[in-house]
Amino acid sequence: MEKVIYRPLTNNDEPFLWEMLFEAAKMAESRETIEEAKSNPTLSLYVNDFGNKPTDIGFLAIHKITKEKIGAAWVRLLIDNSKGYSFIDNGTAELAMATVKSYRNRGIGSKLLSLLIKTPQKKINAIGLSVRDSNPALRLYKRFGFKIIDQGKILNRVGGASYLMKLKLQN
Repeated sequence: MEKVIYRPLTNNDEPFLWEMLFEAAKMAESRETIEEAKSNPTLSLYVNDFGNKPTDIGFLAIHKITKEKIGAAWVRLLIDNSKGYSFIDNGTAELAMATVKSYRNRGIGSKLLSLLIKTPQKKINAIGLSVRDSNPALRLYKRFGFKIIDQGKILNRVGGASYLMKLKLQN
């Protein structure tokens, strides 16, 4: 899609990151609200004060004409007592990403993920994620080289099945 501008995330993008995390976690399916997402202590680890840590890296997709924010992908190194849903180890940053529903299947997620992977990472050896076994994005992650780790399927936050996946970086 040629009408998209991509830029690094800033601290000012936090409200939109909440919208994208809400989409990524598929919270609307379980009739949850963004306010409930914000009060979830584990989900808040992915967004609160994003950009304040040197390992916070992400990109935003903006429609060139309307200036509407239409997608985001970001990683954050969550370690020790601050482990997220896709924690693998202390050198693996956790990925969150989503696009606005009306802009899906247009290559925006692929471009965001490509930018993220190609950005040099500090203190990050790999990127990890958790994806529901029924999520079409599973194919995207496999195409980019993410591998399902040894644990195989795991129980996700809503009681369904998800995969933990990892991509080793070429730093």
